[in-house]
Amino acid sequence: MWRSVEDESLDLEDRQKRMPNTFTYNTIIKSWGDLREAKRADSLLRELKDIELEGKYPLNPNTDTYALVISAWTKHEVGERKSKAGVGLETAFQLLQDMIKREEEGRSDIFTDIDIFNNVLKCAAESPLCSIRVYNVAVKTFYLLDCSRNTPDHFSYQYLLQAGIKVLSTQRDKSQLDYFLKVAIKRCCDNGQLSRGVLQVISGFANILEETMDWPPPKSCSRNISDPKFLPVHPDVAMGE
Repeated sequence: MWRSVEDESLDLEDRQKRMPNTFTYNTIIKSWGDLREAKRADSLLRELKDIELEGKYPLNPNTDTYALVISAWTKHEVGERKSKAGVGLETAFQLLQDMIKREEEGRSDIFTDIDIFNNVLKCAAESPLCSIRVYNVAVKTFYLLDCSRNTPDHFSYQYLLQAGIKVLSTQRDKSQLDYFLKVAIKRCCDNGQLSRGVLQVISGFANILEETMDWPPPKSCSRNISDPKFLPVHPDVAMGE
């Protein structure tokens, strides 16, 4: 990609015209991501960061660069075998942290949005790996989202709950699962993010929902359920029991 730019047989103007830019990199990164070639996508991000650090050319990764590479790794994770899973999720989380750091440094070309956080949370929920590593990434991602300028939405809670239930249900001590559900469900309801998707995820835990809040919940808790007929009169019904 850089061969013609550094070809001294060409004059400076021609070389400048052939110089790739961040959009060029992002286009190729997206292609590698679509092909589930996360390592190749990641190598281009690292190349851009090296170019930025060197300062020879005015190039640097932007929001789209990070979002595309994070997406490449989450696709890799979800499609990975259980024995090899975990790397894609943890790499995506590390990139999210790097992105947040750059945003906090005041970089105008880097900013996080709810979709990037939810992508990592969804990856934790759908990862074939069922270990505390997945739970930790999900909780830390949600915490970073909650501390950011973004606001968790009902998808954020849905994916967090999915990941937590998947992992904590396998633990011998069920008290951690009960505590996690009570805290997550209460926050979800208090922030008005109860949805049909959330209700489906916590199927089988009607007792936790009943302990956590009054039923039926006020409209402020369940505004994402657009049609009142979708909100059963009792949590047992909501849980499909």
